Amino acid sequence: MFLMAACLVLLTACNKATTTTEEAVAVSSLPAAVTESVANNYPDAAIASASRVLNGATDYILVLNTQEEVAFKSSGECQGDAAQFRGEGNRGGHRGGGGDGPGRPGGQGHHGVGGRCGRGFPVDSLNTAIKSYIATNYSSYTIRHAELDTLCSVGAVISVGVSQAGLPPVRLIFSATSFSYLMQGERTEYATIPTAVQTYITANYANFSQRKRAIKLTLANGDLEYMIFMHQAGQRKNVLLKADGTFICGH
Repeated sequence: MFLMAACLVLLTACNKATTTTEEAVAVSSLPAAVTESVANNYPDAAIASASRVLNGATDYILVLNTQEEVAFKSSGECQGDAAQFRGEGNRGGHRGGGGDGPGRPGGQGHHGVGGRCGRGFPVDSLNTAIKSYIATNYSSYTIRHAELDTLCSVGAVISVGVSQAGLPPVRLIFSATSFSYLMQGERTEYATIPTAVQTYITANYANFSQRKRAIKLTLANGDLEYMIFMHQAGQRKNVLLKADGTFICGH
């Protein structure tokens, strides 16, 4: 009986140790260091809702409009996937309503591939041609998010976020009119993009600072393009370049 009681106490203690308690907070109340880190590491996304962690190894868990859930320290340190900071099945507190108003997403989106908050629609509503393409070519991926968007090089598009366990999420871009596949987008470090692209940015946007991440676009024909995100004194720009540094378009 004593051993059983001891085991029960130990089990209870372990359960408490793995329980993460969260409370919803307004996106507008997040520390500036956190929002700036999101802009640097997820320049193609917007913060949909936010939770403050009351008893864990992270401070905030953010839900992006791409359906990604990421953890941040108050200092702005990006800690990656929020799942690693939650005990299995132990989501304490409450979620939702963390935007700038009840039940509404907060933050501001960015023009470009994904990230324009409020343009999402149910994945069940995706055109059958798009669903068929994903089922054939990304069969091991799960569709997380779909939205209408605009890409300066091709106009109106449908952007579909897909993910697979253990791999970074990607966006599949389709024509909004013909529903044909156009390209795949994935985040990459600005420091790793082709030198020709960096040279163009340095020469033409000397007064702007580059975000830490860029978007690498792999077109259906295999060509590569890069979406670069920049900011300066509250002004934001993003430009699309070919891998050889040729300017395509920008905002």
